[in-house]
Amino acid sequence: MQTQIKVVENTEDAAEIVRCLETLYGTETGEQILDRDFGISLDIIDLPMSVAVAKIAQEIIEKTEKYEPRAEVYQVKPVGNVNGELVIEVLIGLALGT
Repeated sequence: MQTQIKVVENTEDAAEIVRCLETLYGTETGEQILDRDFGISLDIIDLPMSVAVAKIAQEIIEKTEKYEPRAEVYQVKPVGNVNGELVIEVLIGLALGT
C-alpha cells in the first residue's frame, strides 16, 4: 500500500507532521520492536477493495490519533492502483491547539 499525504495548512509544523505520518503509514504493524502496535496492518491484502479501503481508513484514523495527535485526519480515500498496489490519499490538518 502506498499513501499520499496532503495537508490543508502548509506550515513548518505541518512538514514535520507529514514526515512523522510517512513513517507511521510506511511501517507495517509489528515491525517496531519496542512498540509492536506502531504502523499499519497489511491484513487487508486479500479482502475485497471496498472492505480493504474501509479497514485501512479506520486504522489510519485510529493510529494517527494515537501516534500523531498534532494531526487531524479529514479524509481517507483510494486514488488508484499502481501495479496491483492500493494507493490511498490522506487529507490532514493541524489539530486544535497545535
